[in-house]
Amino acid sequence: MFIFACVLLIALGQFATNKILHITVENKVGYTYTKRDSLILLGLVGVGIILQVITHYVTLPTKTLLILLASYAGGIILTMIILATVKKVIVEKQNEEREKIFEVIKPVLGLKKGDDEFDPNRWEEYNIELGYEKTQVNRITIKVNPDKFKLEQAANLCMTLNLYLPNYEWLPEPDLPARKCSFVGAPLPPHIAKYPGSWLRPAEFVPIGLSGLGEVSWNLNSFKDEGRSLYFYEDGKIAQTVETPSAPQALCVGSTGGGKSVTLRNVIFHCIEHNNKISVGLIDIKQTEFYPFKGMNGVVAVANSVQEGAELLRIARMVMYSRNKKMQKIGLNDVADYKPTDWTGKIWITGREFDKDDLIKCRLPDGEEKEMTALEIYEMLH
Repeated sequence: MFIFACVLLIALGQFATNKILHITVENKVGYTYTKRDSLILLGLVGVGIILQVITHYVTLPTKTLLILLASYAGGIILTMIILATVKKVIVEKQNEEREKIFEVIKPVLGLKKGDDEFDPNRWEEYNIELGYEKTQVNRITIKVNPDKFKLEQAANLCMTLNLYLPNYEWLPEPDLPARKCSFVGAPLPPHIAKYPGSWLRPAEFVPIGLSGLGEVSWNLNSFKDEGRSLYFYEDGKIAQTVETPSAPQALCVGSTGGGKSVTLRNVIFHCIEHNNKISVGLIDIKQTEFYPFKGMNGVVAVANSVQEGAELLRIARMVMYSRNKKMQKIGLNDVADYKPTDWTGKIWITGREFDKDDLIKCRLPDGEEKEMTALEIYEMLH
């Protein structure tokens, strides 16, 4: 009885939904059931099976049985109404997005006059394929004629998509041999980096900028460990989209206003914050970029002429040769593997040097205020 009621009510609910939402053969694709909908319907059938088994082995009064059946039927009807309402909202939103995309893309679709008005029931005829991230469109693929399609068109379309679909930064991905072009939505970068404090970041992770997945850091030790430089997001995942050089040196190149100076300052600030492990020598022939860093702890020199730059490089080479001789004596191949044999008793916290027994007033994450030694704070942080 319960199973029959379930099947009957789901069928009637689907029929009523089709009438209320004006679902026809032409637009039925947009209203197909999702995996979530199927699981919900499967759950309703499962409840009907359980109730059927219970009433088969347990004799219930007729009134109780009718109340149970009415409650079960009401639950099915309510579920079908909710599913229909949610589906209607989703489809209306999809059609709005599709219309925006159509208006942007139609200049390159080669449509005849009179066919360039958006019709959601003819979506498949437009040869536009959409990819989704959750419920948001993040990939648009169209068929193109490689003889007529120009890459300048793709760049212009991306600029328009940035206005119409501002949740992503749109980039072209042409594949002319396959006679198609995709427009891929890249995540927008956050407004603020999520690191709680750059001094908490290990010295070997140098911040170089922001991406849609958070702050990106260059791992200075990755060449030793992996044979190439690697870049990491703040959740620890490798930035696969970054071209990685074969050695831990860097060349920062970009157009005017592209962020070169910001990237270099990120690297310099990080080195200054970790000047117990890293020293910085800067060459500034322009004489206006790095002058604020003169005299700072960790900045060994700022060269402002060709002669000063040559002298700074000569001194750096002498230091490198001196280190290489010491490493040779103790059998090391990489300076990153060097471990001091004698502890100085000094502790480095937030860019300041303390004796290990120095008392410091602290506020702990739970709000408690207390005095701790520098060594206790260091051990808590690391």
